Amino acid sequence: MLLKRVNPKVKAAGEEVSINFTGKCERYPNTVASHALLEFARQQHDCEKQNQVQELLFKAYFTDGIYPDVKNLLNIAASAGLDKAAVKKYITDEQVLLSVETKSREWKQKGVKGVPMFYINGQQAFSGAQEKSAFVKAFKTFAEKYPVNSSTSSQ
Repeated sequence: MLLKRVNPKVKAAGEEVSINFTGKCERYPNTVASHALLEFARQQHDCEKQNQVQELLFKAYFTDGIYPDVKNLLNIAASAGLDKAAVKKYITDEQVLLSVETKSREWKQKGVKGVPMFYINGQQAFSGAQEKSAFVKAFKTFAEKYPVNSSTSSQ
């Protein structure tokens, strides 16, 4: 049964925000090209376009079971209104992929082990799917332990 592949905590957290983690994809992805696509969307457009692409990537993999190979990434990019030829050039460029891998290593050295990674008041809080109550508790704890300096909060 496919649902056994999905951690119950992740499944429940996803359901709270209308994400259906199905476990349909039988392969764990190499996400370097996916991250390059997200970088392209942000650089060529804006954070809103990047978020749109991210939502499409998540739905494709986690709900629809679509593996994020180059062909599928190009289809996802096109459905977000991105130019397929420009995207293909970018996400297959060895220098771009090397840059993405380097950034990944740098984040791992900083302690990031999963995504999403949440920072609160500039401090690493937690990663992965969380219940709403975990956020509320973390906000309260971090507000007390790491208050934001009002002179830096508007920067």
